[in-house]
Amino acid sequence: MKTKNAMLVLALALISVSTYTKAQMVNYKVIYDDPMDMNNLFVSVDPCYFEGGDIGSKAFVGYTFQADYDMFNRLSFTANYMGSYMDLLADGTDVVTGTDNLLKKHSSQEAGLAFYFMDKQKPADIGMHLKTRGDVTTSITVPGTRRVQTGIRGGIFHYNYALETDDKDFFLGKNATTGEIDTLGNVEFEDYRTNMNVFGVYVGISRKKSHNVKVNVEGYGDRKNRKIGEFYLDFVPALTVSLKDIVYQEEDYQNGTFVLVGPKTAYDLSPTKKNLLGWRMGYQLIYPGRLGAHMKCEMGQKAGWGAQTGIYISASAGITIGNKLKFSKPKEK
Repeated sequence: MKTKNAMLVLALALISVSTYTKAQMVNYKVIYDDPMDMNNLFVSVDPCYFEGGDIGSKAFVGYTFQADYDMFNRLSFTANYMGSYMDLLADGTDVVTGTDNLLKKHSSQEAGLAFYFMDKQKPADIGMHLKTRGDVTTSITVPGTRRVQTGIRGGIFHYNYALETDDKDFFLGKNATTGEIDTLGNVEFEDYRTNMNVFGVYVGISRKKSHNVKVNVEGYGDRKNRKIGEFYLDFVPALTVSLKDIVYQEEDYQNGTFVLVGPKTAYDLSPTKKNLLGWRMGYQLIYPGRLGAHMKCEMGQKAGWGAQTGIYISASAGITIGNKLKFSKPKEK
């Protein structure tokens, strides 16, 4: 039995090797190999965005819009907006504090610029997909040119989170009625819900790799492989961290439900424990063309209120629309 299994494994390995060798022996002609000659403006729409981690309401489902614009052969501008379809803490009215405390769903905005001080072209093996039949994919590898850019980047950002906590020690609140500062110890509800708004900057490094190869393969026709991949690592310090006021009313249990009664008291909240330095690292992938694909994943730790700045992970996927602006096309090297 063991001998038969070993022979079966060996046969499958030989088939795989022979298939790969056969694919590599096909004739092909390079039509173009120029990583400098690609679209330089991309507008991406990712309808599928997920973020989870130890921050805010822990998990979000949303969407992103992003623009990337490469100017000449040194500069790259990017802008991004993220909005939420679902934010559990921001959907609906706080049972205790009423409609005065309706919260905004998680969102973020950022814009920045990258300067690439190193720009090289290197030989690389570029894969070409030929066909897929069932579970079998046939491909070849052709010699091509890969552009590698290394630079620094920076920009500004803002993000908003809905928060919930029962830790009074993280807040100082100014009672609008008495003017006294306290830690909300006289407020008789367990969970505080509010919005956190953070404004800041980011500074980091970017390493971008791209290739643009098209070949004509005998028996298969034209095949091309175009891709732009960017790795980035940023420090993300916050300049300001603010919390939305809480408006509190006493509650009473009437006819099987809690209702709000008595006068309203507003608390001007200030976070007593802040984490003003965050970080992130991520990878962005663009398959360029008139209509292509866009994917992005990221992890890090966000600046803000101390109890809500744990590690997060996000991922998004969607489409990108590309165009070439001739006046900012990279110069040939």
